[in-house]
Amino acid sequence: FIVEGSSARSAGVELGHVLVKVNGIDVKNPKEASRLIKEGPRPLPLLFYVPNTTVVVAEGEHMVKYDTKETGAPVSAKDWKPKYVVIGGIIAQPWMMNMYRSKVRTFLPCLTCFL
Repeated sequence: FIVEGSSARSAGVELGHVLVKVNGIDVKNPKEASRLIKEGPRPLPLLFYVPNTTVVVAEGEHMVKYDTKETGAPVSAKDWKPKYVVIGGIIAQPWMMNMYRSKVRTFLPCLTCFL
């Protein structure tokens, strides 16, 4: 997830690009990347690996029922739960589905990398 209007988006960073260096320092995990970005000078040089692949993602808010083994739809509306559903993604296979409480919770770790 790249924030629309962000410096990263303006520089051409796309979903699937992998951040490998911040200001010449190797990045080992998202927490470290976030720290280096916050503490780094401006403008801040970032190096990305751009894989030769297409990232497939479908996402949106849906009403789901997931706490039972029954395959039929719930009888009562109160049995449905709102979830933000993401199918596919950077590290997920195109057929894998992940559910989150909201879009903010889905992308919170990624947002800190590009603020």
